[in-house]
Amino acid sequence: MKNRRNIFQPVLESIIKRNAKLKHYPDSDSLIVASRPIFLEAGYELRRDKPRARGDPDPEPAEKQSKPKNMDNDPRPDSVRRAKQAVMDIIRLNAGVWTHFITWTLDPKEIARNDPKEVSRKLQTFLKNKVQRNNSKHLIIPEFHADGVNIHMHGLISGDYKMVDSGKKTKDGKTIYNMSDWKLGYTTAIPLDGNITKVSRYVTKYLSKDFRKIFGRFYYYGGKGLIRKPPTTLYDLDFGKVEAKIYTPNEFVSFKYKDLATDSTQAFIEEHGFVRKIKNEYYEHGFVRNNK
Repeated sequence: MKNRRNIFQPVLESIIKRNAKLKHYPDSDSLIVASRPIFLEAGYELRRDKPRARGDPDPEPAEKQSKPKNMDNDPRPDSVRRAKQAVMDIIRLNAGVWTHFITWTLDPKEIARNDPKEVSRKLQTFLKNKVQRNNSKHLIIPEFHADGVNIHMHGLISGDYKMVDSGKKTKDGKTIYNMSDWKLGYTTAIPLDGNITKVSRYVTKYLSKDFRKIFGRFYYYGGKGLIRKPPTTLYDLDFGKVEAKIYTPNEFVSFKYKDLATDSTQAFIEEHGFVRKIKNEYYEHGFVRNNK
């Protein structure tokens, strides 16, 4: 028992955090590089270093602390960034699922299209019925019109929907369909091509920095078998050497994003990795651990 490791032994935060996360998708890899180590290795949790004074109430764990509610549903830039990444993950991990890009509008004769609660209730009822009866899968993003009041939706779907040729085509010759299942307003549905990365970027453009949580959330997704989170690997990479546009959501950290062909990922990591010295111990870019 003497050689058995104490799993509760504290570890320095700087040792078990990395600055780069590689997401593995079926068609390629996607790299997120931060200007400082922020990605935590699996199997660790935060522990407060400052002892609690006698008589002080037991504080909430740091990761469980509640945040003040924003009644205007105006999200912080970092929450928009996380939502965009989550949407992109769902789209790319389920690349073979999606069949159409859709737009659903709301007819004021059928529904109060400026009432988020009513729209959310009827939207969820519609989606739930389609999942149960028609094996539907969906990723829906609500958005305000330019007037900032009335609501419409964009997203991706698959399943047994009734498609009717609208008689119109896109600029590249695709048939634009209407969806007779949607009774609350006007619809369009455009068949998707095979470039799922391009599709994911197009869909996430609706999650802009001034985007608002209309229904208290950024998006709805559902359907049996949808995969939400990709397997990831963490690395230490040289932020300055990675050639990509810099995004700075706040004053504390900046990010770079880069898509990589699966067969070129390892060479890229080896070229941009570095040796990090921490308390006389060295960790190379090869010192990684898969997050399962």
